[in-house]
Amino acid sequence: MSEQWWAPLVGVVIGGILGGVAQIVAGTMQERRRHKQWLREQRTEVYRNFLTEWRKRELTVMDDVFDDLHVHGEAPEDYLIPLFDRAEEIGVFGSPKAIAAAKRAAEDLMTLWGANRTTRDDKLKEADASMRTYREVIRDDLHVG
Repeated sequence: MSEQWWAPLVGVVIGGILGGVAQIVAGTMQERRRHKQWLREQRTEVYRNFLTEWRKRELTVMDDVFDDLHVHGEAPEDYLIPLFDRAEEIGVFGSPKAIAAAKRAAEDLMTLWGANRTTRDDKLKEADASMRTYREVIRDDLHVG
């Protein structure tokens, strides 16, 4: 009987160690979940910022392109810079596919600016297709339906 006095003590020590390990694992998992949620929020914000900027710039481009009385020319040098800045922000948090889709949408909007009557419809279709692709990519990236 005196030889088995250590059995309960070993059980307590092993239980304590397992409890500590379980807390460490749970804490690590919780931190990973928090980081994943934070990253998703950051992605959502930069994706939304790009969409908002694209729409704002698109309205002005569309006014210019479809105003038949206006003499079309190149976009002012700095007009689309904020849009490309938003595309660069995606490079920090976004997926490679989202980065490529955003840059393509910005480039297609830029080429739409200088379109004439014969090319504007095709350029408009390209810009719209690029934006649809961008939306599909970010929905997939954010795991939205």
